[in-house]
Amino acid sequence: MTGLEAYKRGLPQYMIDGDMTSRWESRYNAGGSGDTNPDEASTVFDMGKTYYYCGTTIIRRGDGYVTDLRCGYIALSDDGENWTKVHDFDFGDKTNKSRTGSWPCETWPSGRYVKVAANGANRNKLYEITEYIPTLAEKRQ
Repeated sequence: MTGLEAYKRGLPQYMIDGDMTSRWESRYNAGGSGDTNPDEASTVFDMGKTYYYCGTTIIRRGDGYVTDLRCGYIALSDDGENWTKVHDFDFGDKTNKSRTGSWPCETWPSGRYVKVAANGANRNKLYEITEYIPTLAEKRQ
């Protein structure tokens, strides 16, 4: 692994950079971000204005550890402090080797801040997301 490849792992912004070679990952040793082996690892994005939230696509890492991430949830907030869960996501057990999963919202809740939280893994407490792609609709004021 080159220095650049090591640099493109761990930070939350790597799950929204459109680069399939980078990823966010929770801390499992000296690498990653946040606490070591947490029960839940999450990050918050400020979308800059309020949007309707229509669904989520999550892309897991594309190597032999694709099944590490099992499940989590998406939550919205207007103020970045008070959260409402929008939906859960679940890839299932190790037999599901699919890299991509999509979860539509039946209702279209709105918010300015979005929390992406991983709280289930198929191997220890290792959470990685290569890309988080929300489906949004502009909310006109």
